[in-house]
Amino acid sequence: MGEISFPLYITHYPILYMHMSWAQRHLDSPVGTHAFVALTTALLAIMVAWASLKLYDIPVRTWLKEHWLKK
Repeated sequence: MGEISFPLYITHYPILYMHMSWAQRHLDSPVGTHAFVALTTALLAIMVAWASLKLYDIPVRTWLKEHWLKK
């Protein structure tokens, strides 16, 4: 979880706001449904953060190291 902490910090807000919007529009849903959506939201946030790390953060850092830290 250490490597994805920054991507998770950056990407979880939009996902959390989608969850909050859904919860406000579905107040009469059963508690089990709310728990399922909350768990799914948490898993989605972790998956988006991991994908951001692997597809953006690591390649950009590698490129920056190669081009800006030349000896």
